[in-house]
Amino acid sequence: MKFINRIKIPLFFILIFWVIELLEVFVQKDFHELGVYPRSIYGLAGIFFMPFLHGGIPHLFSNTPSFLLLCGSLFYFYPKIAKPVLFQSYLLTGIGIWLFARGGEFNGLVYVKIYHIGASGLIYAFAGFLFFNGAFRKDSKSLGISLSVAVLYFGMWQGLIPNQPGISWESHLIGAIVGSFLAYRFKSVSVTEKANLASLETDEPIISEGVQPLENEYFKYEYKDNSGTE
Repeated sequence: MKFINRIKIPLFFILIFWVIELLEVFVQKDFHELGVYPRSIYGLAGIFFMPFLHGGIPHLFSNTPSFLLLCGSLFYFYPKIAKPVLFQSYLLTGIGIWLFARGGEFNGLVYVKIYHIGASGLIYAFAGFLFFNGAFRKDSKSLGISLSVAVLYFGMWQGLIPNQPGISWESHLIGAIVGSFLAYRFKSVSVTEKANLASLETDEPIISEGVQPLENEYFKYEYKDNSGTE
């Protein structure tokens, strides 16, 4: 139950991903124009919609396991900072794509607009955070997580450069940069639960093991000297 409670938010995101994708299939409508169209006023809305839009079920299938594992790891291992890291990854990655990504490219003599969609930017932000967090914190748990990400997702770093048509490598690169920045920003924030000492303070008398005096304001000892009586 502790594990499920900690990954409720990643599961909720994945549920929304699939609901929107199945809705596109059902109504036979592509929502890609709600994605980020860089440096345009109407493209600003894509900062908020981009992660929920995918280029078909195969695209979503490829993103779902990585999103669940990386975002789930963020919430499971770093629950105290997971929400701000998620929120800032979401916002900063979207803004970075709007500012710096391609707005279009020529296909022959035709200039084609490029709308950036998908949760890949967030996935790379989570991977960057988990990887660099270990390098910045240098504790055994964080280093172990960092090494695991490096081994499991070694191949994903190829996505940081343009190597395949139709792939928003800019969202990958910007997401990874945002994740590494957040790892540095939160490196000094404690992620362990601390005892609430204030909750231990009480006005009640402390009773410890052993013999306790019975005398109090209602019950007093009375000493009688019977040594002189017969």
